[in-house]
Amino acid sequence: MLERAAERGARHALSEVGLDGPEAARDISELRSLLHAFNEAKKTAGLTIVRMLVTGLVLALLAGAFAKLKVFGGGQ
Repeated sequence: MLERAAERGARHALSEVGLDGPEAARDISELRSLLHAFNEAKKTAGLTIVRMLVTGLVLALLAGAFAKLKVFGGGQ
């Protein structure tokens, strides 16, 4: 009896969110695919931000080194 009640509750919950009927399995598969793509995009964005910060730091260090060595300022 408990199992039947749980199944009815699950069917009702899926119906409430529009995931019932013959297309439900495909819809859920598409939702999982979208979630996976979103997570990959977040990961890629994070890696891109880290790469940009590291590149900026390296460029700042090189600019400081060049200024210290007076490579671009003429000199004595």
